Amino acid sequence: MKKISILLLVVTGLFAFNSCEEVEYGPVVKSTPAVPAITSPSAGSNLVMTKPDAAKTVTFTWTEADYGVPLGVLYTLQVAKAGTSFAKPVDVIGVNALTTTLTYAEFNAKMLALEAKMEEVNSIDMRVKTSVPNSGAATAFSSTLTMNVTPYTSKDMIFIRKIFNPSKRNNYVITKL
Repeated sequence: MKKISILLLVVTGLFAFNSCEEVEYGPVVKSTPAVPAITSPSAGSNLVMTKPDAAKTVTFTWTEADYGVPLGVLYTLQVAKAGTSFAKPVDVIGVNALTTTLTYAEFNAKMLALEAKMEEVNSIDMRVKTSVPNSGAATAFSSTLTMNVTPYTSKDMIFIRKIFNPSKRNNYVITKL
């Protein structure tokens, strides 16, 4: 009877040891990710945009944010008036890449949304906001880069001139600038 009890105890012990498994945990996302840095354009640079050059492009690049694991990071380029600490930022574009290219027309529209002064030099702050949608990962911001941007007025001016012609009563000429 003792032998059966010992045998039963040994068999039960073997089942107990075999049923234990190591618990694997998924990747751990850093609570404070390494933030990106804007590499282009450079701080203090000047961008003068004109309506005839609306099809020209400007490229923005930055380094990768490090969340500790490869994730689908969304990079959002933000601009704000210089010195406002991004109180009212304007999102320029959101991409899953480390670079983006905008036409002058597209970037000029963002300057209009920022309420920048048209046809004048505006000092703006720029940063990259990183997030990982639907993950609970922390949002991070790059350091601020300040540059000067001169946006253009996108509206056409129309002038109406009255031309005196004694043979006709009213003559008007519409001129588009």
